[in-house]
Amino acid sequence: MMRVIGAVDPTNRIVAWIYPAQDASSGIPNRIIAYNWITKKWGRGAIDAEWIFCGLGSGYTLDELDSVNASLDALPASLDSRQYVEGALQLSAFDEAHKLSGFTGSELAASADTPEVEIIPGRRTMLRGARPLVVGSSVTATITPITRNLQTATATTGSASSVHSETGIAPLRTDARYHRLRVTTSGSFDHLIGVDVPRECIAVTGRR
Repeated sequence: MMRVIGAVDPTNRIVAWIYPAQDASSGIPNRIIAYNWITKKWGRGAIDAEWIFCGLGSGYTLDELDSVNASLDALPASLDSRQYVEGALQLSAFDEAHKLSGFTGSELAASADTPEVEIIPGRRTMLRGARPLVVGSSVTATITPITRNLQTATATTGSASSVHSETGIAPLRTDARYHRLRVTTSGSFDHLIGVDVPRECIAVTGRR
């Protein structure tokens, strides 16, 4: 029997479920999916947890806030937020060592794929570059192209390309009919919004 456990995070307006993937040992959940009912968006990730639930936070003193962030301006919520108050509801978990934990660590690396699109209907195109739309104070983002010429063909995944420091555009050179782009981030970020493809980065290469 698959173990699926769900819980609500009222502070961040998220409902989450954990479950074991095929590679999970002993059936312990190692994947998580979450839904934000404000933004109406889904997310998924990797996690090793025996159980998740909505628990009561232990709270912070002003001195202990350094463990969240040394800068008051960089705290994830204002000082009057309930997430710093003892007894406030928050998403919690028991890890594989049976220890109680909260989801209060630093941001993990993230990735998101765009839908596969035929940029110009009926035409094969070359994509010379794209700009990842990632909001954050200290974040590094790359773009990986995924292409194919037929819906029945297996997609080809290219190499990750870093963004130019001045333009914010990651240089690409993919010639195909169907394009998909994968944004991967590392470091501190707030929002991964999507990808911008400037018009000058698109060239028609033929009809197929």
